[in-house]
Amino acid sequence: MGSLVRVGFPILFLSLLSPFLFGQNPSRSGDYHTLEDEGRRLYSVSAFAHGHRHGYEEGYRLADQEIHFGLRQREIRERDVPGEMEYERRFGDKRLFRRGFLHGFQAGYRDSYANQPFRVPEWLQEVPPFAWTNDLPQAGGAPEPTKSLKRSFDDGASQGYESGLQTAFGDTEVSALARQAGEACTATPQSKKDGFCDGFRQGFLLAARDRASSPAPSEGPAVAQGGSKPH
Repeated sequence: MGSLVRVGFPILFLSLLSPFLFGQNPSRSGDYHTLEDEGRRLYSVSAFAHGHRHGYEEGYRLADQEIHFGLRQREIRERDVPGEMEYERRFGDKRLFRRGFLHGFQAGYRDSYANQPFRVPEWLQEVPPFAWTNDLPQAGGAPEPTKSLKRSFDDGASQGYESGLQTAFGDTEVSALARQAGEACTATPQSKKDGFCDGFRQGFLLAARDRASSPAPSEGPAVAQGGSKPH
């Protein structure tokens, strides 16, 4: 990892240029991730996962801009992450969305500086899809999950991600990581809640993917691999 520097004014300047450099319209009529993204059913029930996706895109974009202007990589802390997250109340718990946004922002920023391709999670290929988080045709249709189930799943995703950041991985094959996530979840007080360990597994796998692609400054070489595709 290169030397770390703190940048003030240039980042504000870059943030103002962002919509013009990347040809984006600052105002949007809808959220792509809940309308067209292959993981839209997941994002509709997990504010944490949804926030991570938004944060990853913004972090990757910021690093691209910094590289373009010849700025050196720095360590991204919570105070460096923009407060504007394109959050809407319908996305769910703002606190979990923000937590996911922060982790995603850090991962995207590191990936860009590491010259990694932009990653799009292949949620449906990583683990067997749950009846209410996939887009495959369902006989009779998949029922809408209750608020309590969604909250339990979302809490699990957040805690699973944090667990994945702290876990030493052995076998890096996806099904092995999923089993490891299940074992870690059963040790938590919330493991008996419906949906919690399902969310925990998704968050755990997401953390493994982030660590594998570009480790945080305090980590050594990545160990988990695979499965994602460049954007």
